[in-house]
Amino acid sequence: MKCNSCSISAMDFIYKLGVLLICSLGLLSLTNGQQVDIIPKEKVVKKFINDTYFVSCTLADGSTSAVWINPRGQKIDGSTQSRIRVEISYGVDLFLNRITTQDEGLYSCVAPKGNRASFNLSVIRPIVFDTTLAEQAAPEGQTYTMKCRAQGQSQPRIIWKVDQRNPQQPKYKILRDGLMIHNVTQQDAYRQYMCRAMDMDSPIPDTKVMNITLKVKMKPRLTGNAKTEHWGVLGEWANLTCLVKAEPPAKFEWLHRGRSLNPSDEIFIVTEENKSTLQVLVQHESKFGDYSCRARNELGQMNRTMTLFKGQKPPPPVLEEELATPEAVKIKVKQGPSGIDRTKDPAADEERKKGKLLPIIGYVVQYKMATRGDWTTANVTKYDGGFILRGLTPQITYYIRAASKNVASVGDFSNPLKVITPKTSPWKITDTAANVHPSSVVAVLCNLVILQFLASLL
Repeated sequence: MKCNSCSISAMDFIYKLGVLLICSLGLLSLTNGQQVDIIPKEKVVKKFINDTYFVSCTLADGSTSAVWINPRGQKIDGSTQSRIRVEISYGVDLFLNRITTQDEGLYSCVAPKGNRASFNLSVIRPIVFDTTLAEQAAPEGQTYTMKCRAQGQSQPRIIWKVDQRNPQQPKYKILRDGLMIHNVTQQDAYRQYMCRAMDMDSPIPDTKVMNITLKVKMKPRLTGNAKTEHWGVLGEWANLTCLVKAEPPAKFEWLHRGRSLNPSDEIFIVTEENKSTLQVLVQHESKFGDYSCRARNELGQMNRTMTLFKGQKPPPPVLEEELATPEAVKIKVKQGPSGIDRTKDPAADEERKKGKLLPIIGYVVQYKMATRGDWTTANVTKYDGGFILRGLTPQITYYIRAASKNVASVGDFSNPLKVITPKTSPWKITDTAANVHPSSVVAVLCNLVILQFLASLL
């Protein structure tokens, strides 16, 4: 008698053994150098435009026979000049540089037998401002709406700050399309305006800031202490300066006796933003007189008349040593004779030719050691009777000379004054006409102590 149950069990055993054998062979084929891994293991990669991304693909057997396929199904080559390229190292490396929206999609690393590992690249638009609005101009005295435009993955939200604070009414009003500024004044040009864009709906929340400069439009007007009197000396250059406030910046024109001046051998014009300097070589008497500065822009113009008077070059001074210490010397200055020989012409005519004698406003001082030939220009301290030269060396012989300076010109240098700095000195040079002796300080202190003692006895 046959055993049917035994036959069924044998057949079931053979079936299961076959399935197990097939699975084992399949697992062996998967692990036989065909398992594909990518590092990083992200399945979805989010990157901003212009970002960079790097991913490495490895096979279980350590070979580098895998290839990368782009979202269009094309093999990515290894050209080093390509923005998207493949390089071989320990694995097969994929580099994506300066990512664009066209790079979106599925990237796959494929083994020779078809196994693959993939990631999906999502490209996000970062916030980008319209930088043409980083500088804006508003008419003075009017209402102006400051603009700020930004784009992102979605429409960014705009937040305004003025001097790092929320804008307050009635001066400011936040509108859908910008920041309204009422009654624009020159002070508004010195404020800090900040536009912040926030894109919180983006897959990668983003925020950026743009600072905006406001220029206030105005026609040219004088600024600073504008002088109308200028002085010149025959045979030398004279400077006349015209300084204005204007927006847009002013264009300048100089006139003399009603005629426009152009650069020449005797005329030099230096123009900067809202500033123009006219340099005139005073070769003859006709160069003195009235000069006009004309500044204009699209909103209007301004005219300023300046007069160039004839001045006198200061005569060389006479120097006298007042006090020398080891590190400084105090020089008394006496103004020398004017140099006019009044026997040649009548006095009145001579004074007219000579020009006005102007007050001395300072000195150009030079010094040198007796053992050296080059003169060095010094920084000196001026006092009522002369100047103080500091920074000297003890027991050195110096020669010092000076030229007087007025608003018209710098005179000729004086005869050199010989000065020998001592090794020591009980005196202290001050910036006044008086000098302090140490013994006088001690005497004053002693007198104070004696007076305090006598007062305590009473």
